[in-house]
Amino acid sequence: NREHELRELRALAARGEPVLALLYGRRRVGKTYLLDHAFRGARYFYFLAGQTTAELNKRELLSEIKPMLEHPEDTAPELFPSWRHVFRLFADLAKAGPLVVVLDEFQNLMGGTDEDIPSQLMAVWDREVRNLPLLLVLCGSEVSTLQRLEDGAGPLYGRWSWAARLRPFAYHHAAEMVPGRHLREKALTYGILGGTPRFLAAVRPGEDLGMRV
Repeated sequence: NREHELRELRALAARGEPVLALLYGRRRVGKTYLLDHAFRGARYFYFLAGQTTAELNKRELLSEIKPMLEHPEDTAPELFPSWRHVFRLFADLAKAGPLVVVLDEFQNLMGGTDEDIPSQLMAVWDREVRNLPLLLVLCGSEVSTLQRLEDGAGPLYGRWSWAARLRPFAYHHAAEMVPGRHLREKALTYGILGGTPRFLAAVRPGEDLGMRV
């Protein structure tokens, strides 16, 4: 049930121009799995923001991005006093060729800081990412928080090239994740686990589910 999203994300990466994308949905619905599969083979940086301060997340991101840099020593925290400098780093990396950056659980970057991080991103995006082949995907599981990024009052309004909410599977797609079972057993599995991909993926082929069908 993700073929449509896969095609659209791959098309975004192939544009070779600045693209800002937003993907949100509740936990365990398959956002990270989708993104990992969409950008295989691309020049790709993925960062999962933790439930900590924006400053600690910034330090962790700088540590993780070092292998992509020609001069890794240039990621000293004192060189990046604000998130604007981090977003500028993404732009600098895109000068060397097409780049996909995913900032997962982006809502964790938006609280507990005096910085308005979406505004910091807007400033760099409008002035320094022009004509660069950078696809930046903001992803998160706090649906209401991520939806507000699309609102007309938000600093990033009008800059999204693509936005989508990933939802749990409907029955017929959930049933595809438990192949080789009778229809009634598939229905019972869906009734118990719903359409959440992570839960359905835990059901092993041929495993006795303890159902009397």
